[in-house]
Amino acid sequence: MILSRDADIQSTTTSTAVLNSREAGSKEETGTIVTESAESLRIRTELMLQLRQYINRQRWSLKEACQILRQPSPRIQNLMNGEIGRFSIEELIELLALLGLTVQCSVFATRQPNAQKLVSNGPDEASLYH
Repeated sequence: MILSRDADIQSTTTSTAVLNSREAGSKEETGTIVTESAESLRIRTELMLQLRQYINRQRWSLKEACQILRQPSPRIQNLMNGEIGRFSIEELIELLALLGLTVQCSVFATRQPNAQKLVSNGPDEASLYH
């Protein structure tokens, strides 16, 4: 993920996050749900880290960050304390956009999808394999 404002501000920092018990909760019933939750958490973590790093580089006070990001003080404190569960991907992208930062993402296939496979029964026939 790359965040950029100008040519001189670019980052390709990668981060890892571990699902804590509050995030995972009852989502452990299927591997797919946990994987999707882990991916969402990874993306939110990266966005939050970039946002916090930008604020720290600017050396803004809490009051300045609140004014610039148009957020109340408790919300910025949640952000700076890394309370990931309190922010959605959309909220973090909106905050980054307020700073003039652009979020770019790439999608890669890392595993087979959880879909039924198509199997050919002849030259012109196809049926679903269960």
